[in-house]
Amino acid sequence: MSWRDILRGPFKTKPGRIEKRRADLRWTNLNGADLRGFDLERANLSGMVIRGADLGVANLRGANLNGVMMLEVNFNGANLNEADLSGASLLEVDLRGANLTDANLRAIDLRRARYDSATLWPIGFEPEEDDDSVFRPPPGGANLSGANLSGMVLREANLEGANLIRANLSRVDLSGANLIRANLFGANLADANLSGADLRGANLSGANLIRANLSGTNLKGALLL
Repeated sequence: MSWRDILRGPFKTKPGRIEKRRADLRWTNLNGADLRGFDLERANLSGMVIRGADLGVANLRGANLNGVMMLEVNFNGANLNEADLSGASLLEVDLRGANLTDANLRAIDLRRARYDSATLWPIGFEPEEDDDSVFRPPPGGANLSGANLSGMVLREANLEGANLIRANLSRVDLSGANLIRANLFGANLADANLSGADLRGANLSGANLIRANLSGTNLKGALLL
């Protein structure tokens, strides 16, 4: 079922609006989706991998975004007040003018995220000025077991301790990525670029590494059999 089907279904009350009960969008493909201005209050998107979606001025108040990985997503002017973004990786996202008041930002990764003076942060939260700042890795890591990330650019991504069991990582650019203690059991890494990646203590047992670029990769303590 696509996100369009869900938004046309029992959650929808009028164009661009979802009923206040939690809409579960976890199993939908939101890559490149145009959700600008939609009301997604309390929606469940936990653990999703989303690239290129437009959530500008969308209402995500109280939404569950725990452990999500979002790349190049537009949150310009979005309402993320009280949203759970713990353990989320928001890479190269646009947070200009977004409201994150009272959001849970524990262990969030905001590398190369854009924000401005109109971005509202939780009290006491100070984003790093360095565009390449990396916040604390999520405890236990993101759960991306079985995820299809084929062909994605995850350069320098923070995937420390991530569960990537049997994930499809073929042709993925993971150059310089932090994969310390990541579980890549049975993952498909064919033609992947792992140059300069940190795989110390990672589990690569049963992984497909055909034509993978491992130049400069740190494999100290990694399980390869």
